[in-house]
Amino acid sequence: MPRRVGSVVPSSPQLAKRMAREVAHFLGSKPGGRIVEVGAGTGAITRALVNSRTAAPLTVVEADRGCCAYLRRHFPLVQVIEGLVEENEERLTTPGARLALVSSVPLFSLTGDQRTNVLAAYERLIRRASAARIVQFTYAPWLPDQRAYSLLGRRAQSVWQNLPPAWVWSATHQIST
Repeated sequence: MPRRVGSVVPSSPQLAKRMAREVAHFLGSKPGGRIVEVGAGTGAITRALVNSRTAAPLTVVEADRGCCAYLRRHFPLVQVIEGLVEENEERLTTPGARLALVSSVPLFSLTGDQRTNVLAAYERLIRRASAARIVQFTYAPWLPDQRAYSLLGRRAQSVWQNLPPAWVWSATHQIST
């Protein structure tokens, strides 16, 4: 079993379904999309993404070795990359493709430098895509540092059935003119 996770309990099925719904709404059934999940932990969100009707391939990036082994056993058709998102950016996008970036990274639990590295990697990933959406959940009703990374976020869902309650955010990149 994994050594560390961002919460003492896995994400609820309600939270996972709402995140997967945001991804499906963005990608639809059109070909040429890709889903990258960062911080999959024990796979609660991964399961909902796999069970969604989205035909886009799913790649998971997880830093914890135990979580990666667990994910590989339970989701054999999903590409699982062990490591940090900022160390694997080249493997995660196809320039010009649509990208749904699903993040369960506990942004508020990271140090300032760690959060900066993760959000900067997210920004670089979405800049390479023809269209991109970040779907992130937090246990706080706001996203940290979104303006510093030119992200336009909206709170898509409040999930009171999750323990603790969670907020699902949907963010796109703000184009400077």
